[in-house]
Amino acid sequence: MAIQITQPKVSDVKTLFSSKENYYRDGIALSIVLDDVRLQAYRARDKSLLPKLEPIIHEYEETNPFDKLQTGQKDYFENIRIKIGDEYPKISNDVNNLSDELFNQNQLVSEYLSDSKMSFWISVTALCLSLLIGGYQIFSSRPEAMRRILLGILDDSSDKKSQSSNKSSQEDSSETGASA
Repeated sequence: MAIQITQPKVSDVKTLFSSKENYYRDGIALSIVLDDVRLQAYRARDKSLLPKLEPIIHEYEETNPFDKLQTGQKDYFENIRIKIGDEYPKISNDVNNLSDELFNQNQLVSEYLSDSKMSFWISVTALCLSLLIGGYQIFSSRPEAMRRILLGILDDSSDKKSQSSNKSSQEDSSETGASA
């Protein structure tokens, strides 16, 4: 049986200019979407949707209780569930609470990590701007002195090149004279 999509695809232009809160990113857990639908039903005071939604959420949480976790974490919890077997219902509430706490911690880590990345790029930008402004101020305040310094550096490097080329030509001529 094929799944039929009943709603048209949202245009990319529309998603660019609309709020990100109106759309879910790719790969979001279905449990998060179901929780959001339930929350919106409570806010809208839509009592007719809640009795239909609760059994769906309950069934999904029983079959996929670790849906919100990252892939590796999900595998660990599934292994625990498989190894415990028939005894799992005794500890399922505790394991699910642990899973929810881990999900919340993962979200906090992601949030702080994105904040630190933003701070890093702001710092790099500030460093580049300060170097550019400082360099401009140094070169514009004393152009004649800077010109002499740069010419001195260029003269030193050209002198070293000519000395090294003279040494190599002297070594070549001494080797040819010794072999003759």
